Amino acid sequence: MLEESYGTEDTMCLLQFLCWENSVFSKTVIGELLSHIGYSYTNELKTSLEVLCNILRIDDSWQLQRYEYALKGLPDEKYGLIDIIHRNKQGQPKRAYLFVKCVTNLMEPQSFAHQIVTQSPDLQKKWNAAVEWLQHELDRRAPTVSSYYSGTSWSPPSNEAANGSFFLERSLSAKTTLEKAVLLRVESVDAV
Repeated sequence: MLEESYGTEDTMCLLQFLCWENSVFSKTVIGELLSHIGYSYTNELKTSLEVLCNILRIDDSWQLQRYEYALKGLPDEKYGLIDIIHRNKQGQPKRAYLFVKCVTNLMEPQSFAHQIVTQSPDLQKKWNAAVEWLQHELDRRAPTVSSYYSGTSWSPPSNEAANGSFFLERSLSAKTTLEKAVLLRVESVDAV
């Protein structure tokens, strides 16, 4: 069902209905989504991540558990979103960026995602490393003063488009995502 009508509104409504107060189905759907996004093409990720976010935002008694599955992964070798970032950041920086953007959008202060990352030293370390990686990538690709990026007349291509570019572009969206991610960096309890 996920492969045939991925991202359609009817499919989304059906998935939300079936996941509502159903831990087994929720775990299965999240496992399938993690598997799909872990190996899908970059141009398919946006729709897949939107489906995952919609499933995570179902407000029921299993919402926290769904967030844990998505961020930490599943015991049967399905990587969580934060691990997927690290698996992609060297070889496929645009894919890694899309996962950072997704987690950043999920991690509003006081959200379930923020709570899960805050309470796990391993996830804290990985999340902070992901933010540092994004900052390094965007600083490395910073435009020169005489470049076309200066001013507001032109913006670099989107990192979400399959435009053939391998490198992460320093787009307005990427800079905004970085700013938000830096604010959401998690300080370890030991450092305080």
